[in-house]
Amino acid sequence: MVAGAVALLFATAPASEAGKGGRKGDGLANASRFLPPKGKIFTGSSDTGQTSDYREFRTRTGAHPAVMQSFESWGYVPKEAIGRWLDTNTRGMLSLSTARCWKCPDMISPQSIAEGKGDRYIVSLNRALAHRRKPTYIRLMPEMNGYWNRYSAYGSDGKLRDRFHETSDFRDAWRRFVLIMRGGEVRAINRRLGKLKMPRITERTGKKLQKPRVSFAWVPQSTGSPNVKGNAPRNYFPGWDYVDWVGADVYGKYPNIAGVNSLYRQFTRRPFMIGEWSSWDVDNPKFVRDLFGWIEDHGRARMSVYYQGFGEGADNPYELADYPRSTEKLRHILNANRYAPFAPENHHKGK
Repeated sequence: MVAGAVALLFATAPASEAGKGGRKGDGLANASRFLPPKGKIFTGSSDTGQTSDYREFRTRTGAHPAVMQSFESWGYVPKEAIGRWLDTNTRGMLSLSTARCWKCPDMISPQSIAEGKGDRYIVSLNRALAHRRKPTYIRLMPEMNGYWNRYSAYGSDGKLRDRFHETSDFRDAWRRFVLIMRGGEVRAINRRLGKLKMPRITERTGKKLQKPRVSFAWVPQSTGSPNVKGNAPRNYFPGWDYVDWVGADVYGKYPNIAGVNSLYRQFTRRPFMIGEWSSWDVDNPKFVRDLFGWIEDHGRARMSVYYQGFGEGADNPYELADYPRSTEKLRHILNANRYAPFAPENHHKGK
């Protein structure tokens, strides 16, 4: 989630940076990105832990969300979220942080993940999502160049956080997570980890890990917050072999669609998503119109997910009910034929 006082700004890296940040492609990229049907766009909403949030989105917009995004912290296997995805007939998205809240200390550092100290959890999550047998998007450590996230390399003062949270640690942590989560022959995974100068899998697994149907979304801020050298999106990019989607977040309070477009132009090799968006303090239907106009005009933009808040209670500034004009505009947009109300594996169940 975007911190309250932080504006999304223009990304400053040139378009030529799109291929930087990782090794040249070596064939490890996941071929299944679980795109919407041809010519369609997925819409989604966030899950705050109750199916009533799903019903609220459906009632206010008149549209069924194809995707439900659940926010979870490190160490938690999301059995309840999986149940809600089933109950709401939605495709799951897991937004995974290393802390329980944006003010909380992290439960594990990027360096520790890279060193294999989080392998038990990654293996457990691999098994849980493989058992589910349905596609799941994983928005791993999102907004990583925002200081409010503990896995970010920089604090709000513009200084490096510490030696356990460097951008190189983040990249290695991401690569390790993806390699283990995708599963396969353990010997091959360990060989790949060795080439990346990381230790073998530390958890007992047998000869093979299951292969869950997962797709990884890399979703930074459009520029670093703080905007200092070393905190640009490209500094956290793990390489194309470990990324299935690229994305950005944008809010009505800070309607920087130009910054979203900058990321879209820099990182061109994958489909694009709006990982979080909402009106946030501004009932401005023009923002909704401009955002979805941008999505519809950019062919790789295939998904947007509305953020309904998480744990804000009565002070929740993201509720659709507080923005009637924007919500009416959204209702008009999402009920057009271009927006798929169900993922293919759920379509047969109907509305």
